[in-house]
Amino acid sequence: MTNVIWIASYLAMTRSGTGAKRRQDSLPSSVLRPPSPVFRPPPKNQITMKYFTISEFIKSDTALKMRLWNGANKEIEENIHSLVDEVLDPLRERYGRPIYVTSGYRCPKLNNLVNGAPNSQHMRGEAADITGGSPAENLKLAQMIAEAGNFDQMILEEVPENSLEPRWIHVSYKRLGWNRKNILKKVAGKAGYITVDVARMRNAECGNAKD
Repeated sequence: MTNVIWIASYLAMTRSGTGAKRRQDSLPSSVLRPPSPVFRPPPKNQITMKYFTISEFIKSDTALKMRLWNGANKEIEENIHSLVDEVLDPLRERYGRPIYVTSGYRCPKLNNLVNGAPNSQHMRGEAADITGGSPAENLKLAQMIAEAGNFDQMILEEVPENSLEPRWIHVSYKRLGWNRKNILKKVAGKAGYITVDVARMRNAECGNAKD
């Protein structure tokens, strides 16, 4: 009610031609300035991604070229957050260098365009293809993921024959359900996947990593 009275007085002074400074000085500070925003901390159970962003996971050159919307809904974003929180952020922390997401979430149409598996975890926001920049660095990342042991599936993609150094790594994590901890490799130029000997992979030396 007090503010209403002051505003009425302000309008009366405006009509009477009173100076601008006097009009402003006559108004209470609560009318002259908007209230300060209230800081509300995020919920305690909210997952915060430290090194990665949702935009990295929905970005796709193929989708852009085909004018295809590749946005993620709330459930898919929650799956992405879990993948990052449980696998990728701890990996990035330990690795100490940038890790690049080359393929993250894929809507069904995008998954078809890139010849993804019909049941690909990419379509649920549970998987990412990542690289450290070279096959040797990718092997280091794979070794770290295997040692941490908190993942659903890891695939060493497009490795040379009798090698464990992949062109990139596919890694997934299930927010809901059982995480299998499967490790496979896909040999370049060949169909199908081969189970990887975890102990041999952990002991492999980069630059001389043979399976």
